[in-house]
Amino acid sequence: MKSSLSPLGPSSGRERVFGLAAAIAALLISAPLHAAEIAALAAGNMRPILDTLAADFEKASGDKLLLAYGPVLAAQARVARGEAVDLVILPRAQIEDLATQGKLGAVTDIAHSAILLVVRAGATKPDIATAPALKAALLAAPSISYTDPDKGGLSGILFSRAVARLGILPEVKAKTVLSATGGAVAALVAKGGAALGAAQTGDVHFAKAGVDLVGKLPPDLDSGIPIAAGIVVAGRQQEAAARFVDFLESPRAISVIKAKGMEP
Repeated sequence: MKSSLSPLGPSSGRERVFGLAAAIAALLISAPLHAAEIAALAAGNMRPILDTLAADFEKASGDKLLLAYGPVLAAQARVARGEAVDLVILPRAQIEDLATQGKLGAVTDIAHSAILLVVRAGATKPDIATAPALKAALLAAPSISYTDPDKGGLSGILFSRAVARLGILPEVKAKTVLSATGGAVAALVAKGGAALGAAQTGDVHFAKAGVDLVGKLPPDLDSGIPIAAGIVVAGRQQEAAARFVDFLESPRAISVIKAKGMEP
C-alpha cells in the first residue's frame, strides 16, 4: 500500500527543523523568565489583600507565592527564631525590630491599617467620634470582644492601651470576651456573642458578613498602624521576594488595598 504522505525532500526537511526550532524559541520567549517559590509570612489582617493579589502576581511573574498568616507577635517571633521564610509583612514596629536584629534587609511600607469598632448588623451604632464619646460607648456596652493581648493579638494590645488611656480598663476587662483572631472578633459580634468588637482593618473586611462598621477609634487614641514588608536576609528567594514587594506598589495592588479598607 502506498503512503498518502509524499516523501520529504531536503528542503522540506529543513523547513520542518526550522519550524520546530521556531516553535521552541517562541515557547521559551513566552515562558516566565523567573520561577521561584516565595515563602511569605504575614499578619492575619493582610489575608484579604494578599489572597486577592496572589493570582495576579503569579500570572505576571511566573513565581509562586506560599502565603502563611498568624498573629502579629507570634509571626514576629517565628522570623526571629530563624524560620525559613523569604518575606515578612507585619506592622512596621515589628518589622523595624526584626531589622534591628539583623533578620531583614530592605524594608518597604505598603499599607496603613487602623483599629475599628463593629456591631452586629442592624444594631444601633454608638458615637465614638471623640474620646469622651468612646468612653461612654464602651461603658454602656454589655460585652466587648477583641484579640487576646497576651497571645500576640496586635489589635487587642492597641485597643487595650486606648482603653487604659480612657481610664476604664478594669471595667472593660470585666465584660470582655477574648478572641483568637480579628476575624473571630467580627464573627462573634455577628452571632450576638458580643455587643461591640474591636479589630484591625482587614480583619473586619475578611469577616464582614453580619456586622456593621461603627468607625475608627478617635485619632488621639489611635494614630493608625503602618504595615511594612521586609525581605528576610537568610531567605532563599530574595530577588523573587523583591519582585513581589514591587508588585505591592503597583496600581493594581493599590486599588485592592483601598478596596479592602486600608490606605496604601
